[in-house]
Amino acid sequence: MNEPHPQPRVGLDCLALLGRPTGAGLYIRQLACSLLNQRNRPFQLIIFCKPHHVGLFAPWLQPGDRLCPVPILNRLHLLFTYEWLVPMLLVRYHIQLFHATHYLAPPVPRGVPLALTIHDLGLFLHPHRYSLGRRLYLRTRLPVFLRRARRIIAISHTTARHLKAFFPQQASKIHVIYHGTDHLPETAPPTVHSRKARPPFLLAVNAFESRKNMPFLIEVFEHLKQRYRMPHRLVLAGYPANGLAEVAARCHRSPVASAIELCIQPDEEELLSLYHRADAFLSASLLEGFGFTPLEALRCGRPVFLYANDTVRELFPPSPALFNHLDAALWAEQIFRQWLAGFPQQPDRAFLQSLSWQQCARETMELYHTCFALREEPLHVA
Repeated sequence: MNEPHPQPRVGLDCLALLGRPTGAGLYIRQLACSLLNQRNRPFQLIIFCKPHHVGLFAPWLQPGDRLCPVPILNRLHLLFTYEWLVPMLLVRYHIQLFHATHYLAPPVPRGVPLALTIHDLGLFLHPHRYSLGRRLYLRTRLPVFLRRARRIIAISHTTARHLKAFFPQQASKIHVIYHGTDHLPETAPPTVHSRKARPPFLLAVNAFESRKNMPFLIEVFEHLKQRYRMPHRLVLAGYPANGLAEVAARCHRSPVASAIELCIQPDEEELLSLYHRADAFLSASLLEGFGFTPLEALRCGRPVFLYANDTVRELFPPSPALFNHLDAALWAEQIFRQWLAGFPQQPDRAFLQSLSWQQCARETMELYHTCFALREEPLHVA
């Protein structure tokens, strides 16, 4: 009697997952859970994660799936882990395809294909907004990581275009797979009392990175308060990053500082409450690979006013709510007029229906299939 042929094993890299569910971390968690939840999946999934994240994935495991906890002490240890420990674990767990989900790609055993997700190339486009150490490391090592990959997943056509511009020799490997946007409930949650923002308020949600351009939103708000006497407050919510000190200083200097509230590191319930209670959402981010927060706001039914960076133009249908400039006075005038009229000119939300995590998982599985079809080729690049 013939025994059933064992399913191939796919290793999924969740080591870059942080405690806060935003940006790349949100992608890693949602993709992992969506892949684990796929019925009739033709492969077993081995999740490489930090020990304290085991509980995030354990409830979703199907027969044959496994968790591989990998302790990470600090950033330097993380780099060592990818270069030396992960390759050994791939052999130990008989991994036949590895998906690195956040820039860093280990050297894989010969014959094991590697898929690599690239979120954006901000470090190449705006290097002055990143630390010297990070610039030196990734600008040196990213070309190596891209060469190691059999398939490169870009999370938008904008990121794909930037990859092709900086690394044209890798163009044939690049495939665009959009994120999902259906991870937040579209109904309002119970009121959250801790650090509760008083309505009416305008909301901006982003990591406090310098490229997110939050000081510009403060300037817009000053026009709204001083020229148009709008009764609103401004709530800036997000996680600490390299631009937080600048934002805090700009708030402190503002003539309307008493109407500005910083909400640092909100939990998921509080963030959802802010989305549903805000009168409108603002973002002037200069660069995004995908950009979750405007899409989350729109899914929660909020009017949005956005700087039309490349990714916003790619994802959002044309609308007067998208600005091609950074003139704070003109932003304020448009927001004020739209508020008086009940926000009638907003992007059509229909495009959001195609941006689901199940669709993201299905397209990722299809990409895995193409990798398996090529796995007989020698793939190891030191």
